[in-house]
Amino acid sequence: MTSTISCNKKVSPFSSIYWWSLRKNMASAIVYAVLLLFSYPLLIFMYKIFNNSSKEIQNGFLEGCAALVFPVITGGIAILFTLLVAVFMFSYMHKKRSVDVFGALPVTRRTLFFSRYFTGISILLVPFLLCMGLSMLLSIQSFEAVQQLWRSSVTILVSVVVAYTVTAFVAVCCGTTADMVISVLAINGLYPLMVLMCQVISNSTIPGVTSNFNLPAVVYTALSPYSSGIVNAVMDPALTESGAQFLWWFVLLALSIAGCIAVSRKRKAECAQAGFALRLLPVLVRAIACTVAGLVFALVFSSFSFGVNAQNS
Repeated sequence: MTSTISCNKKVSPFSSIYWWSLRKNMASAIVYAVLLLFSYPLLIFMYKIFNNSSKEIQNGFLEGCAALVFPVITGGIAILFTLLVAVFMFSYMHKKRSVDVFGALPVTRRTLFFSRYFTGISILLVPFLLCMGLSMLLSIQSFEAVQQLWRSSVTILVSVVVAYTVTAFVAVCCGTTADMVISVLAINGLYPLMVLMCQVISNSTIPGVTSNFNLPAVVYTALSPYSSGIVNAVMDPALTESGAQFLWWFVLLALSIAGCIAVSRKRKAECAQAGFALRLLPVLVRAIACTVAGLVFALVFSSFSFGVNAQNS
């Protein structure tokens, strides 16, 4: 008698794809966890073993490391693996063979996308939480260091989630992995430069704008979540001041999730290894790149003309 039951275990498609993707990318998660544990926690552990200074000196060292070393090193590793994990999770949409294989599964596109999305979230957050807990445990003798570690960790955690979600939205919009990586790097790298160039040129050309006028950090990193986490963890305005950065992160996260839901449902299989699924993304990248190039040329020619006029006078 032929059995009509394919599997005796009643497991939802979401859970099946989640655990399958997690097992497949376990090596990346282990490498990520090892790098985190051998960065800041190892530094503090070795310092406490081989240093015999007074408690005040040790506390000062712990506070300085928590304020600068932890955000830069640990945050840098977390941000780097945010992009790598996003590439691992969503590169299936950029290969025709993978799209055909996953498209044959009895699951919806949104279920497939968000199961892999939450797999990436788990890979990024669990090792970081372990590193954060171990770092706080090693710095328990200094309350100020533990407090600084907590603020920096929360800031980096939120920025990692936002950066990963924004990258997921870019991945849905792109047809190839190369377009995805280039778009992410272009937006995150060129947007702060565009804001900086706008401020420099406005200070030198618009009457009444003084050179000591500084924009808040949230303006410089609004479309650059990959850098905003480290910047805000070092500057620490996100928790101790108005919280405008967290508010913007919440808005950007909501917009990115809404975009992922809308585009993943309407994305066609023919977009793999082809063009963009959403034409708004390349328009945004070109607009930012052209603006930066135009502002750079304007600043160069302005400086050149100023030098010529000074020589003639």
